Amino acid sequence: MKEQITSDRRTARTAGVVYLLVAITAPFGLIYVPGQLFVRGDSFATAESILSNEFLFRMGVVSHMVSQVFFLLLALLLYKLLKQVNQHWARVMVVIVVISLPLALLSDILNISGLIVLKDSSLTSLEIVKAHEVAWILFKISTNVIQVTQLHWGLWLFPFGILVYRSQFIPRIFGILLAINGFGYVLLSISFVLVPESGPYVSKIAMPLLFIGEFPMLLWLLIKGVREIPDVPRQR
Repeated sequence: MKEQITSDRRTARTAGVVYLLVAITAPFGLIYVPGQLFVRGDSFATAESILSNEFLFRMGVVSHMVSQVFFLLLALLLYKLLKQVNQHWARVMVVIVVISLPLALLSDILNISGLIVLKDSSLTSLEIVKAHEVAWILFKISTNVIQVTQLHWGLWLFPFGILVYRSQFIPRIFGILLAINGFGYVLLSISFVLVPESGPYVSKIAMPLLFIGEFPMLLWLLIKGVREIPDVPRQR
């Protein structure tokens, strides 16, 4: 039993480290870099900003790509840790993460394609203006893809939350908080599709929810790992 607890604790803490890497790399590519380079409603200014800071733009894309690798690794580590609780929900959790990866990487492809359009040196002055518009459309589609992908970033937290709630070796409150966190992502994604003009209002409600579950869970895995219990019921 002690060997199992030691193994689970090691897996949990490794998952915590990977979770932390996701929490660093994903926001850098999705939030920090766009915030530095994109000018709202101005395709020309955005194009000039990206071309003047091309390396930062590329770093943002790479950072987001790497975050997806860490995200998959995190899901697999959590599967290893939580499959003993309920293998069905553990599989559902991993499947949702795997489904989200192609969508997230599509946004990176669109961003790089936009940069390629902007850097085409064979364009005439008139074509450069059109290139800015085409690149802007690609960047906009990339943003829209991320908005849709947020649905999966929310859904995976529900089976994760169920597993945590049932686990006994992680406090139940984290399972509830993960579900609330997941609802925030789902709300952002669904409102974007159904009522896009409500974005600023929905964000005020949903954004605080995005930190209520995953951040505490990350810290628990990183610092505590799992707590020792007499026995962990296995469900199939």
